[in-house]
Amino acid sequence: MRQRKSILLILLICTIGLVVLYYYAPTSSSFYPKCLFKKLSGYNCSFCGMLRGLHALTHGHVLQAIRLNAMFVIAIPVAAVGLANEAQLLNTNSPLRRWYIKNVTLKNVVIVLLAWWLIRNILGI
Repeated sequence: MRQRKSILLILLICTIGLVVLYYYAPTSSSFYPKCLFKKLSGYNCSFCGMLRGLHALTHGHVLQAIRLNAMFVIAIPVAAVGLANEAQLLNTNSPLRRWYIKNVTLKNVVIVLLAWWLIRNILGI
């Protein structure tokens, strides 16, 4: 029961965040955070363009979102599958399986983010 309340609270917070993002564009609203890495180095980090891309997605502009941060658009369905897998793991009593999947997944995510960071700055994507 407590787990279900936590999930509902997370969904509520995400929904509120998406509503705010829908009505207030990151390019014209000053309360969104700026990328410190880009400000200091001039290079894009792996996350640059995510807020603008999500804003574009909330308005149905998929191609614009891909231009802003393609990895983020690809990551949305991957994250959904990961969350579904996590929900399934909560129903199993296998701590070793849970530990293995979380650690392998974390390593893979770090590798992909580092690769994306290099590719987008080398190729200028």
